[in-house]
Amino acid sequence: MTSSFDDSLVSPDWVRRYLSVLGVERDSPSLVALTALTRAHVKTIRFENITSLWRRASRPDGPVPAPDPDVLLTNWEHMRGGGVCFELASMFERLLRALGYQSSLILGAVTFPGAHQAVVVKLDEGRYLVDVGCGSPLFEPIPLDGEVIVRRLGLGYRFRPAELPDTWVQDRFIEGEWAPLFRYDLKPADEREREAGYQRHHVPGESWVIGSPRLVRCTDDAVFSLRDGELVTYRADGKHAEQITSLSDYTRVAREVFGLPNLPIAEVLNS
Repeated sequence: MTSSFDDSLVSPDWVRRYLSVLGVERDSPSLVALTALTRAHVKTIRFENITSLWRRASRPDGPVPAPDPDVLLTNWEHMRGGGVCFELASMFERLLRALGYQSSLILGAVTFPGAHQAVVVKLDEGRYLVDVGCGSPLFEPIPLDGEVIVRRLGLGYRFRPAELPDTWVQDRFIEGEWAPLFRYDLKPADEREREAGYQRHHVPGESWVIGSPRLVRCTDDAVFSLRDGELVTYRADGKHAEQITSLSDYTRVAREVFGLPNLPIAEVLNS
């Protein structure tokens, strides 16, 4: 099993701070504890690409630096950002290992092979897929023993085994039909492939990451999604859309809707 961060550098203080951000008490590894951690993570840490855009703007040419787990955690503590899958899954897997879980980072195909990252956790009950980095209200670990359907607020997700061994598919329910989105390779990620996917996401035109601002916040009764200048709110009674056009609109929704008052969205949009 691999990790994108050096596990030997995980300090008890880092773990304590991380759990404090999530509002979760430390507990022994179990399905109940993993579910509590997953739920807290998806609800607390925002899915957003401003962190990636800021990283690219700070290093306009060549490879960008790897995510720094201490910097990311500090950002989260000070409501300055969240991340996409290459930050969120890596951080969560690092935390799980420090808490004693048998976990591994895995890669998935979406825009291109190796474009997505998630976590597989082995418990006494079996293996579970945890995807805290796809911007969806997936509050529970997904058991890897058969088809699972998750429905929330009019949104639908289906997880199923693929035709290839140790491969899983996530479908989305779109306009009344299931459509495949993610294809997960459940084997531990190859570090070179993981690094290649991370760097490719920072190349303009290769994926949506280096594009227009995108933010997602998931709560028990709503999902807020900002994408391509449109803020969509999903609730049990339907969805509502609002156009976001000005810099003041972006800073307002970052603060009031996504709870990130210190997100450098104005700096990114002006860069």
